[in-house]
Amino acid sequence: MKYNIQLSRYSIQWTGFILLLFSFIFSCKNYENKKQEVETLPTGKWKIIQLKNPQVNIVFDTTRTYFLEHYAKDTITITAEDNSLSGELIVLNKDSFKMGTLAVTDVCCNSEDAKLLFSFFYDTLKQEQLGNKLILSSNKTVVTLEK
Repeated sequence: MKYNIQLSRYSIQWTGFILLLFSFIFSCKNYENKKQEVETLPTGKWKIIQLKNPQVNIVFDTTRTYFLEHYAKDTITITAEDNSLSGELIVLNKDSFKMGTLAVTDVCCNSEDAKLLFSFFYDTLKQEQLGNKLILSSNKTVVTLEK
């Protein structure tokens, strides 16, 4: 009789272990699904129209080249005048991202505005899309883009 009680206790322990194992497996699978649902930076070519922070308010000349391009799933290119900054898109959550593995061209001299714009993209950025406008922000700096 004593043997049967111990056997049932071990059966309960094994059943609990198996249930715990299945819970863990299915919770990991749900995490992967949620991770894939994270929104990313909207694709396309965006014209950079303004950079604003407490020290400066730059409205970029529309006759010059200031663009953000995002076509591939994990690549962003920012063009300012003659140079460009390209990097890997790293999505942190639904509304923020950063760029990793950055590369900058150095064709010619950048204006101070272009240098300031490039430096903005080294931070973690929050994004918000309002119609045909995309608002990127970091600390106290806001960059406005337009489709």
